[in-house]
Amino acid sequence: MSYVHVKSHTIEHALVAIALLASACSPPFVSGTLTSVQGALGSWSFTPTHCRSGSAREFYGVDLSDGTRNIRLIDDSAKGYVVTVAATGDPAVPTELLTPLSCGRFAASLSGSTDEQSTGSLDLDCSTPEGGHLQGNVTFENCGSDF
Repeated sequence: MSYVHVKSHTIEHALVAIALLASACSPPFVSGTLTSVQGALGSWSFTPTHCRSGSAREFYGVDLSDGTRNIRLIDDSAKGYVVTVAATGDPAVPTELLTPLSCGRFAASLSGSTDEQSTGSLDLDCSTPEGGHLQGNVTFENCGSDF
């Protein structure tokens, strides 16, 4: 009887391990669009095709890219959620910093960034310098350490 218990317990552990491996191997998924109208950022539409966790770059957050621009969502322990916009695509050189104070709507969620698999969402309606406006929403899942 104890052999059957040990055997079923071992099978249970194996199934849990397989499920964890399968979820870790799930491909990244991003959807949604952010639209900038006039102002300092100019007019453009951003539909991300790539995402990556910030853990490899030592921040709690995610980078979203469309190949031209980069939007970075950061969960800062002192400031809360912050969004940077890098019009040149280099997230280390942001063009604009957005916070809930500069936005009529700023809803963000982020989970899993410490284990290199970020999942979450971003929903913005923000004023930008020189009379501009950035709005839209994006969701992302299974964002790993590389684009």
